[in-house]
Amino acid sequence: MIHVTCDICGQSIEEPKNHYRVEIEIFAMEQNSPVMEEDLDQDNLEHIAMLISDPDTIEPLPALTKIKHDLCPKCTERFQRNPLSREPDSSVNFSDN
Repeated sequence: MIHVTCDICGQSIEEPKNHYRVEIEIFAMEQNSPVMEEDLDQDNLEHIAMLISDPDTIEPLPALTKIKHDLCPKCTERFQRNPLSREPDSSVNFSDN
């Protein structure tokens, strides 16, 4: 029997089918350089044809971290409402009217 525990509340999940998995991937974003005038003058059809014929020639940036969490239904609902667990901004003040 597979034993699953919620990674947030620590509750044992009796039915392994009744849980959710959150997968987070953290990776570096590619820095795009600004388009220059000489970039517009280049003919890129040959390069585009190569990419279409073999899309594996461009490799995506590698993921730095992959995180997986098993969550119970209650914690999944809470996670979906506030995935970063951020507290509401208390600096916002509303009038009492």
